[in-house]
Amino acid sequence: MSDIAFNFGNNAPPDIDANGECIICLGRVKCVRCGKVYGVCNEIEAVEREKEMLSRAGAGAAPATAGSGKSQRAGYRYINEQDLSATEKRRFRIIDVKENTDPLREGQKRFSDVVFKGAFHGETRLLGFKLSNPNLVIIQEELGLEENTYPGRELDLFLEQDEFTGRYWMRVEVPSASEVKKAKK
Repeated sequence: MSDIAFNFGNNAPPDIDANGECIICLGRVKCVRCGKVYGVCNEIEAVEREKEMLSRAGAGAAPATAGSGKSQRAGYRYINEQDLSATEKRRFRIIDVKENTDPLREGQKRFSDVVFKGAFHGETRLLGFKLSNPNLVIIQEELGLEENTYPGRELDLFLEQDEFTGRYWMRVEVPSASEVKKAKK
């Protein structure tokens, strides 16, 4: 090594983690066929990582539809308005979350884009949301997009009446940790 080191910018040594892998890499990524540069290494990695997470609610989502009338899936019943109350909140403990990517037959509409499996009044139930559903936006704002952190968390489900039409709609709140502890006592 020379007595004059210029470790700045592109000449700086890469940040290495405990596994010996580069943490921040700004290397150009080229197409293996044509050689055209299409991005920077850490940007491409971030895009790939985001593909593994849940889709962001409201992003490019189709409008919510009434669904196919299916009230259960794999033997588990979906939670619907008849299971909830306008006067009290009902607790739903998340067991698992899955983005619904099952292939559709021609003319078939998707019942829900994201499905939550959880404990609800002593039984395992499902809770489904379209990406355009504002309840999913609330959940993702509170819990984040990484669905692997959701199991064990709880949601409060209740009905809210639309003042214009009089119809009741399901609403979701994410209780704070202190509210969850109070409810367990």
